[in-house]
Amino acid sequence: MDREFMSHYYDVTYEDIELDATEGDEEYRNRYNEYLVLKEQLTTRCGGQDSELWSLCEKLIDQQNLLMLRLCKLVYLLGAEDREKMLR
Repeated sequence: MDREFMSHYYDVTYEDIELDATEGDEEYRNRYNEYLVLKEQLTTRCGGQDSELWSLCEKLIDQQNLLMLRLCKLVYLLGAEDREKMLR
């Protein structure tokens, strides 16, 4: 498999992987809504969106999101490699 090509293909094809992968998935929507409720509770307990503690929490959440996006791409590439192996 041409990993560089597939990596580029992923980047240009999936501009919003979360939207593309989850469209119409009710379980994802339910879990996302739970996430939003918990995030709001955490925001409040940290002293609101302008607090230093909440700023740190946001940075942590952002970093986790970046990790998950990278994981999505790596899983996609692993699936592409597996597909190529199966077609041989």
